[in-house]
Amino acid sequence: GCLGVNCGIGSAFWRGINWTPIPPQLGGDTPDPALDSAGTPWLAVKSADLQVVKWDRTMLNWPEATTALTTSASWRSPRLALAPNGSPVVAWLDTSNGVRIGVARWTGTAWDTEFGQFNAGQIPANDLVPELVVAARGNIWIAQRERTTAQDVASKY
Repeated sequence: GCLGVNCGIGSAFWRGINWTPIPPQLGGDTPDPALDSAGTPWLAVKSADLQVVKWDRTMLNWPEATTALTTSASWRSPRLALAPNGSPVVAWLDTSNGVRIGVARWTGTAWDTEFGQFNAGQIPANDLVPELVVAARGNIWIAQRERTTAQDVASKY
């Protein structure tokens, strides 16, 4: 894991003959980029709160695409997917009280957290990264491995 102050997410894109690096985004944790319909990369970034950033080719920077999502004091492994309408959906692992997975979607003005958080197992070792997918009709799917039963679990919202 990355414990230093200068840790971040590195990314690059293929130009047909070589890889071109994009300036890193500090505060990264288990990078999981999503591409919008124009091919622009988006990232979920861990800082004090969960932030969603979008690459800006003209500024060569990662400005925030939404307001920050307040999580708990003990969380990690943000995941990002884009809904069919292009709005971000995020999931994260919360270890402040057991092991739970949080899910939220961006409405265009605020984070919708109606999904709450759900139990991902009672053992802190279950803190595996959740996987997140949004289907073509907008259904949100979360999958995680539960070490207590050695099986994968999928949830649909």
